Amino acid sequence: MAQALESLETQPDGLDPYSRLARYVQESPGRIHEPAADLAARFGLSEAFVRDVQESLAEDKGEESAFASIGDALRGFWQGARRFVRSVRKAVVKVWCVLTDKPLRFVLVSGLAFFVIHFASATYANGKQLEVSSTRLDGAIGVLFVTVVASHLACFARHGNVRTPLVASAALAPGLLALGLTLPLTSPDERQLHKVALSALALTTFYALASVSAAVVGGLIRMRRDASRQSRVSRQEQLDRLFSLERRFQEIVAKRSGANPALSWVTGMRRWAGYPLAAFLAGAGFGILRVLLVTSMEALLPPNSGLLMMLRMLLAALGFAVFGMVGYLAGGVRKSIAAMLVAFGGYVLSSAIPLGQFGPDSVLNFFRSGQALSFVAGLSALGLLAGLASRVEAQALRTHRLDQNDPVALYAEVLQLQWKLRPASLATSVMVVDVARSTMMKSEADPLKIEYSFRAYQDLVTKVAETHGGTVVSRAGDGAVVTFPEASMAILAAKAVQTAMQEFNAQVNLLDHRFRLRIGIHSGQTTAGLEEVPFNELIDIAAHVERVSPVGGIALTEAVAKAAPEEPTAALQDAVDGHNVRIVLNPVLEG
Repeated sequence: MAQALESLETQPDGLDPYSRLARYVQESPGRIHEPAADLAARFGLSEAFVRDVQESLAEDKGEESAFASIGDALRGFWQGARRFVRSVRKAVVKVWCVLTDKPLRFVLVSGLAFFVIHFASATYANGKQLEVSSTRLDGAIGVLFVTVVASHLACFARHGNVRTPLVASAALAPGLLALGLTLPLTSPDERQLHKVALSALALTTFYALASVSAAVVGGLIRMRRDASRQSRVSRQEQLDRLFSLERRFQEIVAKRSGANPALSWVTGMRRWAGYPLAAFLAGAGFGILRVLLVTSMEALLPPNSGLLMMLRMLLAALGFAVFGMVGYLAGGVRKSIAAMLVAFGGYVLSSAIPLGQFGPDSVLNFFRSGQALSFVAGLSALGLLAGLASRVEAQALRTHRLDQNDPVALYAEVLQLQWKLRPASLATSVMVVDVARSTMMKSEADPLKIEYSFRAYQDLVTKVAETHGGTVVSRAGDGAVVTFPEASMAILAAKAVQTAMQEFNAQVNLLDHRFRLRIGIHSGQTTAGLEEVPFNELIDIAAHVERVSPVGGIALTEAVAKAAPEEPTAALQDAVDGHNVRIVLNPVLEG
């Protein structure tokens, strides 16, 4: 017991034997393996204690080495598997990007290849009259069809361009109709024929709807991803983009190249004040066409004629296209739904024309039977899709025009970046805190104690500043820069920091020297987002004011003192950066 107490006695260097041994082996970890007797004699410790420490460290090292080989093997296997999967994925993605770089070409070529394979296999199976093999062949063709359609949808989603699936659907429509018409018939009568025609039309409509929906979903995902990426772009990257766009715009203006934006007529329709009337007339025109065609065909064909039913199907598909275009040209989801409902009003009004089965009674029955409600629900869903499609297409068009150096798009992008980078001016107070004689505090001190104490000091300043409504801009070096919306808040926070240092030095600080702070505060007009621009004039002036502050005190510029006239201060003789400076007479909070 007496030996243990003697070992705790402080040595001439101010450290106890255990701390001296820790410092000795910290400088070179291999020293812990020196003979236990030598270490014990050198630092005045028990030989048994030193030997136990050595054995404990050796056991830990042995346990680590025992599991190291197994861990390394598992880690190597996992990393190798990840590298293999990553390489395969990169290769697949690269091939996919190359194939679908031109989406319309990919869709048309793959669609044409499928139609050729399908019709060739059908001809071969019919010629050979193979029942089992044709069944297997039909299954393979079905899988191929699903694969081709899925690849088309993925391609449309990747590019997020609505025009491409519309053009592709129109180009592939004959093949899709022919594909639907080749379904096996149980009987060749006329009634069965219109069912086949219905399946062909449904297949074509499904492909068009699925393609546009995939493009809309892909476009929305891209827009969301771009917005997320823009939110993470640094201010410096935004400045680079701004000046790059300005140079491109100046070059285009110097060459006097005129803009020729694609689909400018679409923009004109969306800006046209009379578009609601145009939507109404579109719905009414389609309704009148439907009344005339159905009435004429009913007069020429039997009531249950397959041709008459096929006409109704074609009119339904045409109405789907008309209403979809009306919603798309309106632009935006709400505008699209509203335009479709207006067009629906024109369609219903045209159905009141007293021809054949049409007339006021048919309109009343349309509403009484609940068909109108279903029609409105379907139009709302279609309007949602059309509105989203218009948004996606507008974003795609904007990107295309920027890539084509369209001067209007370039100028609009420049203005948006300037507005974002030059926010409105507002009053701001900046507090700069720094540790006096910090170099002396760190000299010959334990590096870990230095790190702990200074981190704790900066955490304390941050906590106090944020409690009083401040925003920490920087914690570089031994100081901190904090902004406040009001000068009185900055003064109160500064006094709270100085007050907290007494308890901090007594209970938290592990260094031999106390933390003593200088604080400077300056107020002025600056832009919002000062934390993104730390090299601001307000910060520079506040830092210069901090340097003339007494140790443990708070220095203010005249602008800060005027904003808090109740605070007793004393003027300094010399100005700082052209600003009169005053010292707070009571830099701590009272009791």
